[in-house]
Amino acid sequence: MTTPRYLGAHTAVPQPPDGHGALLLTSWFTSTVEIFVNGAMVHDRPNYDIWIPPPSLRLDGAQAEVGWAPWWYPLSAGPHRVEITTPGPAMLDVEIAEGAVVALAYRADIRIRKDSTDGVVLEWAGTATLQHPRGVIGLVG
Repeated sequence: MTTPRYLGAHTAVPQPPDGHGALLLTSWFTSTVEIFVNGAMVHDRPNYDIWIPPPSLRLDGAQAEVGWAPWWYPLSAGPHRVEITTPGPAMLDVEIAEGAVVALAYRADIRIRKDSTDGVVLEWAGTATLQHPRGVIGLVG
């Protein structure tokens, strides 16, 4: 794998290097704070006060840089395993053809449990999906 690139919201998808394809991974999340009193949830609200760290990504078993935005990864043609372990686990095997860009979307739904004061985080956990939102973007170039 060559160097991944953060693409930002309005950056065009680059052409893969000669002899390679690429993975375009877009990640985003929703998060909810749940207020608990005596072990029971009494209220929930959108999360507007807790920073959510970026996902933890492994490409073919190797740790890779990623964030909550589109990232582009040039990869050799062939099968690849995309695995995100946190905040919600998800895994997908993809086939990348030479000259093609395969788009994947990772969406995490995160629950943050806080105590009755809304000041102490008791626990946080996520569920997630990883899927082809548009499949193969096509041959680039």
